[in-house]
Amino acid sequence: MNARNKIASLMGGAAILASVVGMTAGLAPAAAAPRQDGATLDIASNPNSPGNYYLVVNGAFPMEQPDAQGYINNINTGQCGEKGHAGISFGILGDDGTAQQIDSRQFPGARIDNEGNLWASPRGLQYSRSLPIQHYYLDEDRGSDVDEIYVRVYFVDADCGRKEQVTQVVSRRF
Repeated sequence: MNARNKIASLMGGAAILASVVGMTAGLAPAAAAPRQDGATLDIASNPNSPGNYYLVVNGAFPMEQPDAQGYINNINTGQCGEKGHAGISFGILGDDGTAQQIDSRQFPGARIDNEGNLWASPRGLQYSRSLPIQHYYLDEDRGSDVDEIYVRVYFVDADCGRKEQVTQVVSRRF
């Protein structure tokens, strides 16, 4: 085989390999969870309740610090603030190809307690919250497979304006 034929043969093989890789590289498993957007999720064992967990959610809605402070200062005014609907909420979801609502938690106002808070920072409207949850809720497929958990974070301002972020999906058996 002369050099020209060898090169043509190698190029033909490379082209086939490239087309196979190209057809399969874009494939990904089906998932209901949207792409992570500004929030992070860590799942830790609850030392006070063996077999149960804490979902630790952290993030910040980007804005100038004075704007964030304005949201905090006025959170209990306006249409939603006066009704107690303004604040931060966490929707806990499972993902087995379709979103499954597991639980939700709401924290009205700029609540600060032992498990988290909402405050103005140079990063914007920043939050950190530790959510205790029973093992049973995180086993979203009831023991048959790896569980996929993520959290949607909602901030509702005093005038009912809404901001949303999503954590990454954490996959493991619960």
